[in-house]
Amino acid sequence: MRCDLTKWRGRAACVLGNDIINLIHLTGGGHIADLRFCGPDQINPFWTPRWETMEPFDFDPQKDASLYGAPEVGRLLSGIAGHSLCLDLFGMPSKEEARLGATLHGEAGVLKWNVRRDKQSSYAELHFAVTLRHSALTFARSVLLRRGESVVYVRETVKNERPIDQFFQWQQHAAVGAPFLSRDCTIALPGERGKTFPSGYDGCELLKSDTEFTWPYAPRFDRRRVDLRRVLTTRGRGFVAGVEIIPDRSHAFVCASNVRSRLAVGYCFRRVDFPWIALWEENVARKSSPWKGREQTRALEFGKSPLPMNRADNFQLGKLFGTPTLAHVSAMGTQTACYVLFLARLPLGTRSIYDVAVGTRSLDLIGTGGRLASSLPAAAIHKYLG
Repeated sequence: MRCDLTKWRGRAACVLGNDIINLIHLTGGGHIADLRFCGPDQINPFWTPRWETMEPFDFDPQKDASLYGAPEVGRLLSGIAGHSLCLDLFGMPSKEEARLGATLHGEAGVLKWNVRRDKQSSYAELHFAVTLRHSALTFARSVLLRRGESVVYVRETVKNERPIDQFFQWQQHAAVGAPFLSRDCTIALPGERGKTFPSGYDGCELLKSDTEFTWPYAPRFDRRRVDLRRVLTTRGRGFVAGVEIIPDRSHAFVCASNVRSRLAVGYCFRRVDFPWIALWEENVARKSSPWKGREQTRALEFGKSPLPMNRADNFQLGKLFGTPTLAHVSAMGTQTACYVLFLARLPLGTRSIYDVAVGTRSLDLIGTGGRLASSLPAAAIHKYLG
């Protein structure tokens, strides 16, 4: 087992590893930047921006805004990678919040996280903690990897330091990228109803704005339809859309699979914890710095909210399709949620994943036709998702 301090592209990080996979978790912003099988020539499915990243807490508006954008956006983009956490905001801050130092997707993704390591013969675990000063929340994440498994167990706890109830946003911003992300890649999730982003995509939107749809087909800008299971269909366009998980499911999932590389990556979680998935795709649409018309990524953002809206708009939305769009924590209380991250090799001929099921001591990936594509050993699965 590995549970060590390391460097990732010059940044402080921790590596968690066993005999099958290695995971790299940054301490600056708390991003999960890399996940791959052990051995040579293995690929990382997570998005790594083409631009050089830095520790986001070192962002200096005077020096760095020209590279990464205005502070309310650039502070996060300066350090973003792979899977990032949106807390207590999912979306842009208001003008007043930005003037007072708030940033895109909240404080968690731009602060330095404290870490404690625990390594035993059969498992290794990272324990992270960070305090969100402006929102008066403290956040803890444990990341556990067991010997012989390619399933990573994650437990997160939000604590309210105020003597009043709080409503907030809590979203896992997991983004895949090249070389895993290609036209050979497909997305699967148990979706029902959805809605496109109200504000388009800076004039380059693939989807018709502010429109409801039924998964997986969303309205295209030119009155046609887009199958959101497919990726990178229209170069120079991007989109954001929110999808509600089917209400009667106890366990939900989101999975990206690549038929050429025969690789699947995804997450499984309880629907009661995270009832929404926001999908974001950037396909060389954004020309400003640091994007420069070069990035391709698809994000699978599961959490408490359907869309990355500012705080006031999300509060006014309240519920969508009868499902709440905000997290809630009582005065001086805590809320805990768990999920698992998995990496799987797929048998030859598996074109996509149709479903993900929680077994007795396994996580089962179901292909088309109901055939079992892969059964991943996961001895602790019911401790986290039971």
